[in-house]
Amino acid sequence: MRIDVLIQSAWQALFHNQRRSFLTIIGIVIGVASIITTLTLSHGYQTYTLDKLTDGKGGVQLEYNFALKDSNKTHEGVTSYTQADIKMVNKIPGVKSSYIKDNSVTASASQVTINKKKFDFYYGLQVKAPVKILAGRNLQLSDDQNFSRVTIISDKVAEKFHLDPEKIIGKGIDLGTNVYTIVGIFKEVPKPVGSNEAALNGYLPKKTYSKFQLTNDAVMPSLKVTVETKATPSQVSKQVLQALKANGSGKQYGRYETLNNEQLIDGVGKSLSSMTYFVAGIAAISLIIAGVGVMNMMYTVISERSKEIGIRRVFGATDRVIQLQFLFEGMFLTLIGGILGYILGFIVAFVISRVMPFSVVPDLKTILTAIGISSAVGLIFSYLPAKSAAQKNLVDVLR
Repeated sequence: MRIDVLIQSAWQALFHNQRRSFLTIIGIVIGVASIITTLTLSHGYQTYTLDKLTDGKGGVQLEYNFALKDSNKTHEGVTSYTQADIKMVNKIPGVKSSYIKDNSVTASASQVTINKKKFDFYYGLQVKAPVKILAGRNLQLSDDQNFSRVTIISDKVAEKFHLDPEKIIGKGIDLGTNVYTIVGIFKEVPKPVGSNEAALNGYLPKKTYSKFQLTNDAVMPSLKVTVETKATPSQVSKQVLQALKANGSGKQYGRYETLNNEQLIDGVGKSLSSMTYFVAGIAAISLIIAGVGVMNMMYTVISERSKEIGIRRVFGATDRVIQLQFLFEGMFLTLIGGILGYILGFIVAFVISRVMPFSVVPDLKTILTAIGISSAVGLIFSYLPAKSAAQKNLVDVLR
């Protein structure tokens, strides 16, 4: 039987009882749409997450940290990476590019006590604070160079604890590990409405903070290396680490360390994929219910078209031709539902993605998934009805 004849027959059967066909297709549309929405959103989130761990183009990124051998030694004057290191690393086979990442801290917070009252003290780190001084003086270059334990606080802090700005100058403020002398009061500038950042109510010299308030290895610059897509990240990582240990600019001051991002990326990808398929499997339950509706409809259609089956038998139609006809009609019905379900599912996913940090795009995999799933539902749930139509006895049909 020719394919064009099967399509024509299936199309006519679709409009034979439009209400019944419409309700059956709706079930398929909902089932496919739920799966496509899940897969599309999961694919978008997976791409977004993996892009954060790579260079956004599939290249794995490796990060090399530097830790001082002597934890009591200040990192000031110690160079962990230089441009010479960049040139050396870029010559290693499999390295696409590299750059030095600045990990320095620009602000911090501590819980302090003033007049026996505790509060969260948010302070910036500057050589000279960009603020308007109301009393005392600003931070100076000499404070930074000499690691002076001095600070300036805002007028809001003074008002909160009913402190006279003139009398508070020279007093101490305890930041947990060290006491800092207040040398100035500045006018606090509030953050804009809706900002997630807290207004700074104090400033410390940068070098003083690095020496007394922070572990030294936490502020050392790191080296970011992007691996070529065709290279093996583990091999490249090993070669880069060996080169740094042998010829790195900071080798005499500390040690170089790295995290295997390849294993992390692989683990994240597998976890997200497993979760996606699990949720999609739950969504597929609605598709199975819709498939039962297709089977019920096909049995009803076959019962109503018994005479048509008998006439086709009289004119020489074989069991195989009759079975193929009804099997194709069931698949045609679900295929239409699958196409409409994909469109609906993608629209829903697109709308949801507008309030998410990632975007979704149509891809061939989900399109083929929608077509494949809907066709499989039609084939599976139309098989038994089509087989029963092919096995109908000619005498019983025409009686």
